[in-house]
Amino acid sequence: MIKQEFRSNQQLIAVLCSVSVYSKPDSADFITERGHSIQVGVLCKSTGEIVKAHQHLPEQKVVRGCQEVLIVTKGELQVTIYDTDHNFVGTTVIYPHQIFIQYVGGHKFEVLDDVQFIEIKQGPYTPAAKVFFNPLAHEQTK
Repeated sequence: MIKQEFRSNQQLIAVLCSVSVYSKPDSADFITERGHSIQVGVLCKSTGEIVKAHQHLPEQKVVRGCQEVLIVTKGELQVTIYDTDHNFVGTTVIYPHQIFIQYVGGHKFEVLDDVQFIEIKQGPYTPAAKVFFNPLAHEQTK
């Protein structure tokens, strides 16, 4: 699996992965690890294949923090990534058919080309759980 990882002091902050790298037929490749509270995978199935009817049973889970998944469908979106102390970690551009997953920390977005993207995160959404900040380290220092 090809993915770009963003880390701060060994801690995984975010990953960027291209969906087009998943071309193996009849495969299920998960970008996230089993222990993460959000699970993202890319599944490839052949024409006529059937996935048996199933249901995911309710489970009591404890989720700390809010992970976000972005999937760009059109345009270009630049993401600046920060760790949990608001220090600059890196910058990347998300193009169509790429998946960006942020596990911890913060981010800011800049639209480089008119963009449409899908945002997925755990709910329910509470506006009070979002904080705006001034980055502690300038983006150009790394």
